[in-house]
Amino acid sequence: MRRLSKWTMVAFSVASVFICFNVVLIGYFQSIARPVRATVFTLLRGFLFVIPCFILLPKVFGVPGIWLALPLSEALTTVLILLNLADSPKLKKS
Repeated sequence: MRRLSKWTMVAFSVASVFICFNVVLIGYFQSIARPVRATVFTLLRGFLFVIPCFILLPKVFGVPGIWLALPLSEALTTVLILLNLADSPKLKKS
């Protein structure tokens, strides 16, 4: 039990980095008048990635898969945000 709790703290510490990054960048897209992108990213991190992760990862990894679902869904959202960030008009002007 102690080993699992230590591992879950590491998983959620990693997830918190992605969560902070995602929230800030979603706010960025809202501030540059890209509300559709911001909404899509919010739905991705809140529903479209996390629900399949919660269903599939425990089947593959067992109990640790439950704890991997949040970090993985946030990391996937971060990757998509970074891919879309390159298309940002404010960054192209710089």
